[in-house]
Amino acid sequence: MKKIKFSIFAFFVVLLSCKPDKSPEPLQSVSIPILKISLQDNVYELEEKFLPKTVLVSGKDTIPNTDPVIWTILEKDIASVESDGFIKTKKIGGFSLIAQSKAMLDTVLVNVVSKKNLARSIILSATEMEFFLNSTQQLELNVLDKSNQNISIENTTWTSSNINVGKVDEAGIFTATGFGETEISVQSNGLQSNKIVLTVFRNGIFVGKQGYTSSGNVRLVSCNSQLFIETQSDFKVQSGPDLRLYLSNSEFGSVVSSKGLELALLKSNSGINTYSVPISVKINEYKFIVVQCKQFSVTFGSATLN
Repeated sequence: MKKIKFSIFAFFVVLLSCKPDKSPEPLQSVSIPILKISLQDNVYELEEKFLPKTVLVSGKDTIPNTDPVIWTILEKDIASVESDGFIKTKKIGGFSLIAQSKAMLDTVLVNVVSKKNLARSIILSATEMEFFLNSTQQLELNVLDKSNQNISIENTTWTSSNINVGKVDEAGIFTATGFGETEISVQSNGLQSNKIVLTVFRNGIFVGKQGYTSSGNVRLVSCNSQLFIETQSDFKVQSGPDLRLYLSNSEFGSVVSSKGLELALLKSNSGINTYSVPISVKINEYKFIVVQCKQFSVTFGSATLN
């Protein structure tokens, strides 16, 4: 009997030892592939044909895309998709080439130039991307030939998407004329540059109010059509209870909270901090940025926006 009991016990020990480990395996990150258009060049001559391709980029790996692709050209007067899958250029200018494969999309800008045009690409840049009202800057233009050597061109046309925010003259000098964002580009003989977004911000300087101290710079900035308030590194305000940040057309009293726009509790009494503004607010809608104790409607500091 003892031997039988021992045998049964040993059987269960062996059985339990053979049970698989149910501890979960560590999760491995999976890279979602991204569709990319692959071209030998982004600049083609007039009446030239080329065959576009697509690849799938996943992390550091790039593989050919074997799924069907639908090609679309928005500017049909400049180029067309032929029945054999080739792209044929018809007119000098720039066009957007769009590839769609399953649920993935990619778009590239392609330029069509004259056979006599030595320029192959125009690269537009700016040393500063944010501006005070009425400030100016010379925009930088690099024109490259087939060998990526800098060359000079004439007959450039500058474009601002919002002339109420900024204008560019024939020499490429940008002038900030209003608040907000504008997209700048330049073209020459049908060759289109990249686009850069320039922002003109409102700024102010905090001043202490109602016996309290405050100082430093603050900005109201538009970025991708979203407004943000940015206190700068020199910002300071005296400590107090229930301090909140407002956009307002008044500096004092309960009207700041009742008629103004409360943004958030003050994140810090000093230094750089960013506060998002509701997308419905326009950049010229309010005159002041106010730090106020909401509980007692006492203003600790305010900045008049230019």
